[in-house]
Amino acid sequence: MTAILAGVIVGLWVPQCRLRTSAAGGVASFLGIACPTCNKVLMLIFGGPALLAWFDPVRPYLAVAGVIIMSFAAMRAWRAFRDFRMSAGKTANASSASFGSNK
Repeated sequence: MTAILAGVIVGLWVPQCRLRTSAAGGVASFLGIACPTCNKVLMLIFGGPALLAWFDPVRPYLAVAGVIIMSFAAMRAWRAFRDFRMSAGKTANASSASFGSNK
């Protein structure tokens, strides 16, 4: 699900930065999905026993939160893309109408 949402966010080009929301969702999803004992950064921060005792039960919730955040970012990207395309269409129609009236 995270990969699909990331593809939607990357695929919709808009002239706005949407990196903060999508990056937060990606990091949360990565930490929620990744194996806690194989993740060297988490192992270094928490240590083995604390990682399995404290972080492992929270992982599914973190993965769900990441998907929710990525869904929010994808909806915002879709709205920005739609608004940008509509405003570009209005600008093109207005310029062609004004060009036609000068004839």
